[in-house]
Amino acid sequence: MQLKSGDIAFGNRITSSFLSMTTETNVIIGAQEVTAMEIKVLGICGSPIKGGNTEAFLRQSLEAAEATGYAKTELITLAGKDIKDCRHCNWCVKKQEEGKFCAQQDDMVGIYPHILGADALLLASPVYIGRLSGYMACFTDRLGLSPSAISMAKDWGIRWVVP
Repeated sequence: MQLKSGDIAFGNRITSSFLSMTTETNVIIGAQEVTAMEIKVLGICGSPIKGGNTEAFLRQSLEAAEATGYAKTELITLAGKDIKDCRHCNWCVKKQEEGKFCAQQDDMVGIYPHILGADALLLASPVYIGRLSGYMACFTDRLGLSPSAISMAKDWGIRWVVP
């Protein structure tokens, strides 16, 4: 069994991944030693109900990721946090500085470093009349087109379309 760059070993199978890996670990698969990577998965719960069903499902998903032995997880719930709507002022595009991603100073300030430290984001939201929750909408709108997000997207092969 041959691992190529960007592959992750789960049990006795190889799963291809576009994530940037942070920690290498030697594991034995069958009779062959291969190098496996550890990823950091950040779960964001967009439910307004702390400890509700959406959070329970997200916790189960994160626990399953950790059970593989190749992931470290963290959970952030948006319930009760002060995350303002995006004002579409384009400050994040034109004036962003290192460590300051948005002109607004609210609870997103403390969430940005966790996002930057993650290899993968797992977003969970209840569905309200066919759309995500207001908490999750505000969160995703505030991610903006930061230079670090654009760089990360290019590394992953994602293309941004900006009108």
